[in-house]
Amino acid sequence: MSQSSIVEFKCVSKPAITSLSGFEVGKTYKGRTFNGLYQISVVWGGHSPSLMIDTKEFSKYFAVVGPAVEVEKVQEVAA
Repeated sequence: MSQSSIVEFKCVSKPAITSLSGFEVGKTYKGRTFNGLYQISVVWGGHSPSLMIDTKEFSKYFAVVGPAVEVEKVQEVAA
């Protein structure tokens, strides 16, 4: 079972990748991170699709703001 963390991040550079359009410089967003990947969305928890990017790509355009909040995954067991 892998650990994931909820992160708050700020856009520091306008993304040059079409799939990251919608992120605006100076705005703060929410997402999650696990296994060296970031799952991000312009509207976290909304109807906007989320994208998976690696740490190297994430750091080109975004900076984490504040501490990450660890989330434990609950494994469901069939009765």
